[in-house]
Amino acid sequence: MGRTIESVIDPYMKIQTKWPNDLYLEGKKLGGILVETSTRSSRSFAVVGMGVNVNVKAAEFPDEIREIATSLYEHIGCESNRWYLLGQFLKTFLTEFPEKTLCFDACLAWVQERDFLVHRNVRVKLIGNSEPLTEGRACGIGNEGELLVKTSSGQIEKVLSSERLSFS
Repeated sequence: MGRTIESVIDPYMKIQTKWPNDLYLEGKKLGGILVETSTRSSRSFAVVGMGVNVNVKAAEFPDEIREIATSLYEHIGCESNRWYLLGQFLKTFLTEFPEKTLCFDACLAWVQERDFLVHRNVRVKLIGNSEPLTEGRACGIGNEGELLVKTSSGQIEKVLSSERLSFS
């Protein structure tokens, strides 16, 4: 999805990734991926949803997210054809990723070089817990896709999942 977006925006702009699943453009959330997993009986499955704010004008975003969300429209100044973008995404996915499903390295490198959180202060929480799971300075994405957080004690903690992540 990120490569598709980079193919239609100004070449000087660069998509950033925010662990674990968001795409940012010039400091604002542009889209993301949501993965819901479930286990029933002896079967496990995941539902994956992807979304990009395409033709939303800034004034159309709800007040509570207007300052933190963006769209392609806001960056290229005109409406985009969503079917074209979907076609480009599928073309990229089908041509590049069959061999990359067995080799995560190229995908991981793309995400690591666009890490939005690196060098930011982060606080990671799980739902229902008042205390943070961890907090400190984000220092990158690890080789398994985990968020690396350097705590105040200097220890590097690996965060595999979270339900609430705040940053500054």
